[in-house]
Amino acid sequence: MLILAGCEKESRKSISESKSKASKMTLNVESPTNGTLYIHSSTTDEEIRELLISHTPMGSDATNVLKFVADELRPQDGALSYFKYVDALETGKTNRMNVVREDPQPISIGAAAPNWTPRHVYAVIGSYPDAGLLCKVAVNWTFDKNDRLLDLEIVRDHGP
Repeated sequence: MLILAGCEKESRKSISESKSKASKMTLNVESPTNGTLYIHSSTTDEEIRELLISHTPMGSDATNVLKFVADELRPQDGALSYFKYVDALETGKTNRMNVVREDPQPISIGAAAPNWTPRHVYAVIGSYPDAGLLCKVAVNWTFDKNDRLLDLEIVRDHGP
């Protein structure tokens, strides 16, 4: 199990100490004790991306990525995923996953609908205070027509 945490208060810490801690972040998903990933304002998107790609490499199967998100990252607010990925993982389980099922069928007005719609797994993995607002850090995994990982994007949202 992995617990993701927001930025701890940086009272009496220098910026260089914060940056050195952020640059040394690791994701230990095999640890029997709960691993913690601290996301700071100084943690770059590339650092987070590299860390997650080490666990969900490009070309990974979509259900494996969703399994990693649901079982290892365990985002507090749950995740959002293409419904067929959720159905595949819930087969044979007695409890439901903390994942919102999404059916991305496009609404077609006047034009023919495309024969394929991009599929995603999305999760908020942490947050930190930034200028009086809460900045949420989310990850969006995008898959190709064969349900293989195509891209991993880090998104920061300063909204409510």
